[in-house]
This record gives sequence, C-alpha cells and structure tokens, in this order.
Amino acid sequence: MSVLKPVIVAAVFSGVALLASCGDNAATDSTGERTQYEVEGDHAIGNLDAAVTVVEYASVTCTHCADWHKAVWPELRKKYVDSGKIRFVYREFPAPASTAKLAETGFMIARCADEDKYFANLSLQYERQGALLSAAQNGQAREAYTDLARVAGLSEDEFKACLANDEEYAAMKAVIKGGFERGVNVTPTFFINGEKTKAFTLDDFETEFEERGIEIIAEDSKTP
Repeated sequence: MSVLKPVIVAAVFSGVALLASCGDNAATDSTGERTQYEVEGDHAIGNLDAAVTVVEYASVTCTHCADWHKAVWPELRKKYVDSGKIRFVYREFPAPASTAKLAETGFMIARCADEDKYFANLSLQYERQGALLSAAQNGQAREAYTDLARVAGLSEDEFKACLANDEEYAAMKAVIKGGFERGVNVTPTFFINGEKTKAFTLDDFETEFEERGIEIIAEDSKTP
C-alpha cells in the first residue's frame, strides 16, 4: 500500500509561511485525441481542429495566475475557446516555492475528482485562493483542503487515498519537469502554437491571434 507523500502531507497538515505572489466550469477533453502541441495526459478544452493552441503553465497558489483566471480567462474562453477558434491546455506548475506544496495538494484534488470537472475545480481554487492561503498560514490547511476536496466530490477517505496515489503524483511531476525543460520559470507562462509568449492581457492574446490568422471578435459580438 502506498504511503502519503511527505511533501504534500506536510503542507496539508501544517501552516505554511507565505511569500509575495509568484513572478469555470468547462469539461476537459477526455477523448485521448491531441493536437500537435499537446502531450499525453494534458488537460485541454476546445476545438481539436483550431488553428491556435494556447498552453498555460500555472499554479493555483500563484496570485498573478488567479488574477489572470478571474480577469482574462472568462472573456478569452467565451470569445475564442467556446467559439472553436482556439484550443486551450492547462499544465500544472506549482509556485511560488513557499506555497508549492499547497499547490500540489490542490492539483491532486483536481486530478482525483471527475475529469470533466477539472477546469471547474481550478476555477474554484482560484476563487478560494485567498482563503486557502490564509487558512494555511493560520495552521488550518488540513481543514481547508479537506473541505475543498469535499466540494470537489471527494470524501475524506478518498482525499487521503488521492494524496497517496503514486500514479497521479508521478504524472503531475512529469508535467512540472516538462515545464522546466521548456524554460518555464515563472507563472503564469503561456505558449501559443509551441512558442513561448509574453502575452497576458486579452489585447496581448488578440494581437498574437491576429498574427496567426484568427479573426478578432469585437466586444459587442455574440459568440455561438
């Protein structure tokens, strides 16, 4: 029987000193089909035939990532993912160092819950980020993450089994290793069709999309 990962459990069952910040509800594609810019195990949504694939390396404990997912992602998704113009891939990259173990715990919860709720679980964690980090700082990480797991559909026993899941943990670590190999050192980091970009705002992304032949959707336009 597997034992709980010490690096994760330490974060869940004790408080964590916090550092300054680093640097939805959508179903994950579980068909197994991939674009040329994806790798096995990626969590992705959007049209497989889209001309553009955006890959994000991010952390659920990174405040800049939370800002992006609250301010930019909803509009980008509505205008370009839901309309079939781009494919979006999320890859786990726990950061900053002071909260990386908490991020690993959050990612494990998202992985162990229903696959089609992966992005919804991420959105929930970004919404709760301040409360989760505050709870960890006050020595209440166990309670906060147990409740997060419950909301994600995991019982306390399932949550414990999740943290002991060697296969999922190894898969997550492989994603992180791949990020380092691609030169990721801050979060969030984005790639567009395999090329690292400094895009962050919606305007930034639309400039990149336009250069790749994607029609830019006006603010007052309605997407199908």
